[in-house]
Formats: sequence, structure tokens, C-alpha cells
Amino acid sequence: MILKDNVSDGPAFDESRISYAQLIDFIDHKMDMHANYQPVVIKTIVERGGSVTRDVIEDQLDRFNPDSNSKSMTNTVLSVLKENRILRKDRDNYLLNLDRPLKYDDIQSIIALCNEQIRKFERGGQHAVELEEHDYAPVLKRFLEGKYNISIEKVSRANLKLPSGSIIHAKGAGREIQWQDLAPLH
Repeated sequence: MILKDNVSDGPAFDESRISYAQLIDFIDHKMDMHANYQPVVIKTIVERGGSVTRDVIEDQLDRFNPDSNSKSMTNTVLSVLKENRILRKDRDNYLLNLDRPLKYDDIQSIIALCNEQIRKFERGGQHAVELEEHDYAPVLKRFLEGKYNISIEKVSRANLKLPSGSIIHAKGAGREIQWQDLAPLH
């Protein structure tokens, strides 16, 4: 809390916390990757609702790095992420060290960016692990089929074909996905 002449200047602000933009910048530009550990840990925390135990982190690191020493890699990555103020520990759980809760679009962007970083590392000759895809097409497909009782075809990773023949596609704007060409269905 910032005090001026013993008067509160609004809600407490923790200067040790980072913003969503700082997290994205770290993942996209500043992360010094010698392995895929950092994006795996960040992705795991986000996918699991924002708080995970060390055991969960170790399980995911083992999944993505079956030939590595789990204990050693976990100690290293947790230290690096804490030093960079990316995560913090609260009792037995690790959390992202953010100054505000994440919105749905923030979560999807972080997961996509972490997947991208993991893939970049894997292309460098490391172990290939099947990654979960986090695109919006299956979610939108289920929603539209359920709401309008129609059959929709997924024609590519982020494109859906409506019964009318129209294609719904995702357009990137920075790290946000915007659906286009979706006329109201009646």
C-alpha cells in the first residue's frame, strides 16, 4: 500500500507482482530456454487453474522430458522462474506471480504461446511429445451444434464450415483470436 501523509492511496499494490503483458513478454522474448521446462511449468499452472503442487509440476516435466532427472530439472526451473518473478510459492502450491486474475482469453493466449515455445524447442532435436491443441474451433463447433441443432464440419485447425457453406475462421490480432464471417443463424 502506498501511503502519503498517512493517507491510503487506494488498494494495495504489490510491486513484486508482474503484469499479464510482462508475462507474455517473458515467454515470447526473454525466456532463456536451454530446455522446454519453463513453458511446460507456466502452461501447467495455467491449465490447472492457476495453482499446482510440486508433484504436478514434476509429473508434467517428466511427461515432456522422459529422459531427464525430474528432481534436478524441477529445482532448476522453479528457481529460474522465481528469480524472474514469474511464479511464487504459497504454502505447498506454485502460482503465477501476476498482479490480477487471468481472463479466459489471457489463459488461451498463454497456453498457445507456451505450446509454441515447446514446439520450437522440440524442433531443435529434442523429444517430440504430442501436445494438446488449444484452438477455439472445437469449442465453437460444440456450441453451435448444440444451440442450433446443426452439423458443422471442421475443415482445418481453426476453420469451421457451416451447412450454408460459409467458413468461420480465426483471425489473429496480436495474441487475441477474433471470429469472423459468422452471420446470425436463425
